[in-house]
Order: sequence, then structure tokens, then C-alpha cells
Amino acid sequence: SEEDVSREAQEIEMERERYVGDLHLALTGEGPAAEGEYSFHLTPERPGRPLLQLSYEKVQNDIS
Repeated sequence: SEEDVSREAQEIEMERERYVGDLHLALTGEGPAAEGEYSFHLTPERPGRPLLQLSYEKVQNDIS
């Protein structure tokens, strides 16, 4: 939901528009995301349940 996106952007102290842009790139595979800048994980929401939770993180190659 929009509330969830806004809350997540606030939690990582990022402007909402930039967060939405990064999220779009990560989920569509366009632009930098196609070059392996994101790591994706699917895990069961609860053990034994069919619902999955998608999580991802941006991989930082050069932190200087």
C-alpha cells in the first residue's frame, strides 16, 4: 500500500520518490537493477503457509 511504501522510505531515511524509483528498478529489472545491483529473497511468511514474503536489498559494490 502507499502507507507501507511511505513508512519503509521513512525507516531508511530516504525520500519517498527516490525509494519508489529504486523499488521500480529492482522489481522490473530495468536500468541498474539489470546489472545485479539488487539481491532478492523469497521466504515463507510463516512456516507451513503458502504466502511468501519478497525482500530485497541494494548491493553496494564500492563503499568509500
